[in-house]
Amino acid sequence: MNRSGHIGTLLLVLGALVLVGVALFNMVNFSGDVSKIREELHLLSNEFIAVHEYNLLNIEMLVSKSIVSSKNSMDFEDAFNVSLKSLAGLERVAGLNTNVYAKLALGNYSLNFDGVNYTLVINDIFEQTNVKNNEGRYIYNLHVVFSKASVISMGVF
Repeated sequence: MNRSGHIGTLLLVLGALVLVGVALFNMVNFSGDVSKIREELHLLSNEFIAVHEYNLLNIEMLVSKSIVSSKNSMDFEDAFNVSLKSLAGLERVAGLNTNVYAKLALGNYSLNFDGVNYTLVINDIFEQTNVKNNEGRYIYNLHVVFSKASVISMGVF
């Protein structure tokens, strides 16, 4: 009889036994200490939240300052744009890992007026955070609704 088909079957069984042995070896030697990894991820998420909240508060402050400086101008919209670009240019050198200040300083946003309120829309903002060996990146769009008196609302989409 021809028994050459049994060689492939035998190699399959031996390969499976080797894989099972390696898996068992790794399971036995696993220390089970994931607290260090959990702590690093917790630090990353806290850093992400802090950077995001800082950026939102800072953008609200920039818009508020631009509103105040443009309030008495004949052409509110042009004065607002000039003021916002100059204030964002100053924040741009802060060294944060975000492109929102560059977008504002370069005028990469849209400003719409609906007859009552203005809407500032900034698309494709990213915030990047690094903690030890972990890195995260958050991409979003920001809508700021304001009047000639104050910021009314901010929304992240």
